[in-house]
Amino acid sequence: MRRVSETRKRGLGGVVSSILFTAGTLVVAVSVLAFLATRSHMFHIAYSTRKQYLENSGWLVEQCKTSDFYSNMKQHSTLCDDVALAQTDSLWLHALRDVIDQTNVCGDASCMQTVQNIVFWILGRGLMSMTVISACLVIVFVVAVHLHRWLSIQHLYDNTQLHITASNFPTRPAHSQYALMDEGYAQLPRRTSGS
Repeated sequence: MRRVSETRKRGLGGVVSSILFTAGTLVVAVSVLAFLATRSHMFHIAYSTRKQYLENSGWLVEQCKTSDFYSNMKQHSTLCDDVALAQTDSLWLHALRDVIDQTNVCGDASCMQTVQNIVFWILGRGLMSMTVISACLVIVFVVAVHLHRWLSIQHLYDNTQLHITASNFPTRPAHSQYALMDEGYAQLPRRTSGS
């Protein structure tokens, strides 16, 4: 009987660990795919934006090549230099740099902003919420432990056939300390109800 329940527990533990491993792997795979999909979309947007910018600035590049236009720009001549430099820049690398610049380790917002939001939430209503959640978790844990103990005792009681008779009680050897206490107790004077 005991071996069967131990095997069942090991089998159940194996099944639970297998389910948890599969769920964890699935969550990681979906997260990686979602990250790649969002970054691919961001790359496409950055690439399209950069390509549109280069097409729009084509007229300015042609005008900047003429010496009259360049000399008339005077203090704005750096605009022509910037546009000429942008034309020589790699479109793919620029779009990739934009994606990397927009990617944050902590999600959509910067890590500093995320930490600041968490601190403000905790200082606002989060402290009370966390206290209530912690108290609920402690209560659930205590109830679960007591329920588990009660079910274990109930299981033992249901599975064992208890026929308590006088012959089922073990006898103590005469040399045990309990026998000496029994003898001493027997020698004590007994009270009567009248005295």
